[in-house]
Amino acid sequence: MKKKTTSIIEEQLQRLNRSPLFAISLSGKELSHSNFWAWILEQEVEGKHPFIEVFIPDFYQNGCTFISVEREKKHVDLTITYKNKANETEVLIIENKIKSIPTKEQLMRYEEELGKQDLSITGILTGLYASLDIQELGKWLFLSYHEIAKRIMNIQEVHATMDFADYIQQYAEDIEVLYDLFQSKMEQNKGKYIIGDKDLEKIRYSDIYVKLKGSEFMEEINKRLTFEAYKDWVKPVCGLSFNHKKPTLSIVFSQRIDGDPTKEIGMIGVQIEGDQFRIYGGASQEGNYHEKVVIEKLYDCDYFKRNFAEKISKQGRTSKMRNNYCKYGNITAKYCHCYQYWKIEDFSYDAIIDELIKQMRIAEEKIKNGLTFGE
Repeated sequence: MKKKTTSIIEEQLQRLNRSPLFAISLSGKELSHSNFWAWILEQEVEGKHPFIEVFIPDFYQNGCTFISVEREKKHVDLTITYKNKANETEVLIIENKIKSIPTKEQLMRYEEELGKQDLSITGILTGLYASLDIQELGKWLFLSYHEIAKRIMNIQEVHATMDFADYIQQYAEDIEVLYDLFQSKMEQNKGKYIIGDKDLEKIRYSDIYVKLKGSEFMEEINKRLTFEAYKDWVKPVCGLSFNHKKPTLSIVFSQRIDGDPTKEIGMIGVQIEGDQFRIYGGASQEGNYHEKVVIEKLYDCDYFKRNFAEKISKQGRTSKMRNNYCKYGNITAKYCHCYQYWKIEDFSYDAIIDELIKQMRIAEEKIKNGLTFGE
């Protein structure tokens, strides 16, 4: 099965590498796709704009009239303006996310900004996969690249003699192959934490794959977290960011004043960055963030080990730490977070999450025993 999947992946890579349109798209992944969509939306055939139905099916059957498509209006990738059957102006905004992970706050902000025009507004979020649950955002829908490719091909077949039909067909086929390639990769690495992919690096899509897998791993971690909150401590939720093209997942109990996220005293838990599994903690802006104070707290409560390298070596683990701990932040930054780490060897979700929960239980005990990063 693995050999068959590898062969399919190689064939998909070759198909994309042979496509001149795909080569052009690599200069700016989201930008190039958004530009192409704007271009096909503007194509007119017999007084109509057929490709509007990629994003609004049955557009003409419902008596709508296309007005315009704009790029980067109020920082939105695509803004489509049209009139409905009652001759009322409506707006569809499209946020194209192929190389980054969207946030609900971002989508709501776009909706709010354009809503100042007192128009009926709906939104479409696009991507290779649905990396964000937007069900609670009533005005937004998700549309995958795979579905976009299918709709483009269906419309192009009806208008096969239009100008540049071959280019449109090639574009849709490229998108379909790209989606299939990602499907193959997701199947190949099912249940695994991924920090890079040599195959996708060949077509400069490894970073996107790492982000998708990072988002998937974050969701899996959050499903399995069952910790409770404690006095002044907020229960842990896994957060995700990307630093130097590496996923960074932080799972911490957060000590806050009145539960206010802007008034964090400190944190303790686990951080996973790249191939490092980090025992992690420190003081934030409302705590005592002097490095010596922070590290002594972590040593004194026995969360950090003074002879860490020796201890993990006996456990068969390795670390490249030159000192007994690493840190970021300082007095100027108004925080000091420290960590000790070992190299991850088993990249399966199950193995990492099992270890993560074990370490979080240890962190929980420190909180129960009175740990605080305050003065």
